[in-house]
Amino acid sequence: MKKTRIMLIILSLSMILAGVGYAAWTDSLTINSTVQTGKLDVNFQQSGSSIIWNSDNNNVANGFVAVDETKNTATVTLNNLYPNAIATITIPIKNEGTIPVKDGTFNFLDVPDWLLVNLVNQVPVLDVGQQENFVFTVNVLDSAPQDTTVKFNAKAVYKQFNAQ
Repeated sequence: MKKTRIMLIILSLSMILAGVGYAAWTDSLTINSTVQTGKLDVNFQQSGSSIIWNSDNNNVANGFVAVDETKNTATVTLNNLYPNAIATITIPIKNEGTIPVKDGTFNFLDVPDWLLVNLVNQVPVLDVGQQENFVFTVNVLDSAPQDTTVKFNAKAVYKQFNAQ
């Protein structure tokens, strides 16, 4: 009987101590946060676009630059071309994003093989809000066909300022 009593006392003490262990208090904290990422947005600008022809053009060749509604593509249209005509084309580009950009490269699409397009200036870095002129020349080669209107596109590709 003594053994049973001792066992009951030990069991009772164990349960009491276990209850004390589970009676610890707790508290929790919640952290709410908002993260907004930057925006990479380099665009051609219609305003300020120009085409300047070689001095002996005599107002023969003409053309214009049109920037699409997304401002990501500029279409150059050239009319009444002749061999050895040279046009210097300027299209402003602006960083309308929230982060600086670098390593600007320019692609010319749908250029016929009888036109030679050369980049005059590279715009390697654009800070936020900065606008620079993208300038290139178009030379009409001797193999140009008669009575042809030319349309080709220019695209700019930039990377975020800290890209490898």
